[in-house]
Amino acid sequence: MHTTELSDARYRIIEKLGEGSEGSVFLALYLPTEEFRAVKKIRTGEDTDACRELEMMKHLRCEHLPRIIDVLREGTYTYLVMEHVRGTGMDKVLGQGRSVRQEQVMDAALQITDALCYLESRDPPVCHLDIKPSNLIRRPDGRIMLVDFGAAWKKKMPKAGMGTDGYAAPEQYDEQGTTDVRTDIYAFGAVLYRMLTGRTCSRVLKGSQIPNCCGPLAAVIRKCMESRPEDRFQSAKALRKQLVQLRRKERRKELRVRVLGALAIALPAAAFGTSALPASMDLSKDPEWNYESLLEEAKVCSEAESRKYYMRAVFMNPGRGDAYLRYLEDAGADGEFSAGEDLFWRDLLHTVELGKDLTNEEELAADPDSYGQAALKTGLLYWYCSAGEDSRRIARGWFDKAVRAGECPGCSPEDEAEWLKSARLYKAMASALQLSTERSVKGADPENMHRYWKVTEELMRRAPGLGSPLLELEFYREALSDLTFLCTDLETAGIDTGRQTRRIRSLLDGVRNVSGSTAQMKQIEVLKAEAEDAGALALTAVGNREREEKNREEMG
Repeated sequence: MHTTELSDARYRIIEKLGEGSEGSVFLALYLPTEEFRAVKKIRTGEDTDACRELEMMKHLRCEHLPRIIDVLREGTYTYLVMEHVRGTGMDKVLGQGRSVRQEQVMDAALQITDALCYLESRDPPVCHLDIKPSNLIRRPDGRIMLVDFGAAWKKKMPKAGMGTDGYAAPEQYDEQGTTDVRTDIYAFGAVLYRMLTGRTCSRVLKGSQIPNCCGPLAAVIRKCMESRPEDRFQSAKALRKQLVQLRRKERRKELRVRVLGALAIALPAAAFGTSALPASMDLSKDPEWNYESLLEEAKVCSEAESRKYYMRAVFMNPGRGDAYLRYLEDAGADGEFSAGEDLFWRDLLHTVELGKDLTNEEELAADPDSYGQAALKTGLLYWYCSAGEDSRRIARGWFDKAVRAGECPGCSPEDEAEWLKSARLYKAMASALQLSTERSVKGADPENMHRYWKVTEELMRRAPGLGSPLLELEFYREALSDLTFLCTDLETAGIDTGRQTRRIRSLLDGVRNVSGSTAQMKQIEVLKAEAEDAGALALTAVGNREREEKNREEMG
């Protein structure tokens, strides 16, 4: 589609994002505000009911749904103008047969059912009718977004074969079939199956085992994917209630394990009426349980077992930083700081040992160097790898803790530790980006844009020293995405498009130079591809800005 195909002069089509059974999706620039938007081109013909139902979608407001901004009618086509959602498509996350851990699947499932419950509560209820991995996007802040409502206006598919194989419910292939919320529930179950197993479901699941999945969750998925709608969950609300109960049971089970483990250590000490264990029970004097061997053991065992060893090491010496830093290194090794890893980290920090008054975090803070390094690493994990909705605010807090830990009145900046210099830069970058996000309609503060530009330049120099190729790639990807959306503000601040283009190409060079271990290669390839895509989009945005300037000069 060329720009002439959309006669509304407010929009400029930049590129095609994808194509589905209901039409094509394009990236467009909304010229009055220079914001990116997604435009879905749908052939509706003379169906006035379809247009009316699409218009009704403009009133949808849910944190897991893109905002429907406008509905444009041109000839036999209707253009659905939506908020452009930045993030990674679940189809890319699941590429090459990859699967996702159950705790992450549960987190995504609860977010998706939030959206389904909202759609179900509308009057009349709204059905998406095309839920699949490519229509689920994970934003940088961890929020899952359900996108592409191109099929939502249809009450049933027009003919057999128009669903997405592996996700469409049986009734979507039936000429006489009707669709409702239970159709979306079937697709939801199919998505969870794909996330857990790494493959698309191609058979009836009745009674079947589902790999990488506990029995109760497998039962939920099987019920979602029953062939007959009347055998599935009858509402999104009922489905979500079942998932919430399952999550609570899993968390209670984890809590019981942690409590029993703590009691196994704490009760003997309490029986002696002292906070110090007798020599016969002092784990630190047992050669099989000394601090270093616990950390070595944590390297080679399962994730659940390694957490027990880290907790025991911290119990032995809560003021020593090695166990905390090693755990953070392990938690970020796969490029994702999961909800379970986050919960364990909080438990590790906030536990108060029997007979003591200070938390483990307070004990560690007595060593500013170890605490500062741990705070910086924690901030980086929340900033780049966390799926939590509030992760950016939490990261800023940890960067600030790192800086405060390293502050030394009267010391020369040249004598500062490298981790402290990095912490200062990340704190400044986070602050600059926050101000950019919260800027008024009058535009960004030029001084803030210059600060962001200089800080990012220094972080580019330090990126290879982050200690993790995945974190390094996350930095490059985000920096490239930021340039796409800040290009106008940067130019207004005096940073011309030529300098921006050179910065983009330098960042892309950094992306291509990243390497890692064989075990990380798949994740590295995915992140490299995403960073390359972000770079291409940034070059397009800056190029468009440059052409607009030239056109204005010629007209002037």
